[in-house]
Amino acid sequence: MKAQLGRVFDTSVDGGPSAQAVLSDHFWASRFARNPGIVGQTLRISNGEYTIIGVAPKGFFGTRVGEIPDLWIPVTTQPQFSTADFISTTDPQSHFLNLIGRLKPGVSIAEAHANINLVYRRILPAYQPASPNDTHTVTVETTPAERGLSTSVRPRYREPLIVLMVVVALVLAIACANVANLLVALGAKRQREMAVRVAIGANRARVMRQVITEGILLSAVAGALGILIAGGAGKVLVHLISTAARTLPLGFDPDLRVLGFTIAISLTTGVLFSMAPALRASPVDVVSSLKESKGGTASPGRVSFGRALVAGQVALSLILLITAGLLVRSFRNLAAADLGFDRQNVLLFKIDSESSGYKQDRKLADLYARISGRVAALPGVTSDSVSLWSFNEGHWARGSKYPERNCRRTSAPPL
Repeated sequence: MKAQLGRVFDTSVDGGPSAQAVLSDHFWASRFARNPGIVGQTLRISNGEYTIIGVAPKGFFGTRVGEIPDLWIPVTTQPQFSTADFISTTDPQSHFLNLIGRLKPGVSIAEAHANINLVYRRILPAYQPASPNDTHTVTVETTPAERGLSTSVRPRYREPLIVLMVVVALVLAIACANVANLLVALGAKRQREMAVRVAIGANRARVMRQVITEGILLSAVAGALGILIAGGAGKVLVHLISTAARTLPLGFDPDLRVLGFTIAISLTTGVLFSMAPALRASPVDVVSSLKESKGGTASPGRVSFGRALVAGQVALSLILLITAGLLVRSFRNLAAADLGFDRQNVLLFKIDSESSGYKQDRKLADLYARISGRVAALPGVTSDSVSLWSFNEGHWARGSKYPERNCRRTSAPPL
């Protein structure tokens, strides 16, 4: 990654504590109004001062999906910055970092996984001696980093987005069937036009190409409109699922892959759903069509095909309606579920004590006591409390995975 202003960290910061900071583009714009002279200035964080060495490029949000850091500092400065007792750069039992590396040419992820775990098994006994009762094998998980690290956003929204894509595909099929039915009906009215074209020398292939070309033009216009609408609709969707003060950094700006996929889908649907109208419109009886009045009469075959398309649309629409009804019912059941506490008239707020320079000592406890007393004295407040984590927050702990055959099933009391 290259900085858009100044520079980023290099190997020199790995030798020891280095009070440097790289700003994000959003933080640079919101706090410093994109001041080009920001490089070299000092930024105070907690009780330390950090020299700004650069600004990250626009659109870079770090390595974790769903997180929006304002700035980055070297990991060597962590003891000065964090007072959390569960994070330590010297305790071998403290695990809070992810290793990111670039594969050598010709090396697969499977090979890298095997080599990494070979090294890990060699050094593990020095940090965590094995117990005689341990029968499971601890391994290091290796995953491609090209999509970013995600512990919550991707697992939470992967399946809903897949369901949404299936629904979109069904809606696309319904719309295409409707357009195909309209083209068939239009073809029945254009029998006289097609008969004139055949009479002056056009063959069946020429007539089919004309109908297919018209279908492709319709799908191309629809695809262009879809691209224009998708950018704004995607941003609205991300805004709806974002629970923090800032919207999740999920980009919906069309790139070459999105444009290529949209063009391919538009051309494919345009050709496929124009084939049936083209096949129906191409066999023209010139004599009978020219003798008929303007507009012609639909043949029994065309009527049957149109009815089949309508039946397909009704069937797909019924599936979507049933699915939507079940989804709404599930939402109602979730909203009415008893969570075990009164959710009405509850106000939550956080205090970032670490960034304010407080440590886990008596001074911090006194601060919480004073805040609790002032909140309790406010008019309309019936009760108050202070907690490390509340009922609707995430947690810092990470789960462990073990082979099922080595797990012993136990019963636990309900929370």
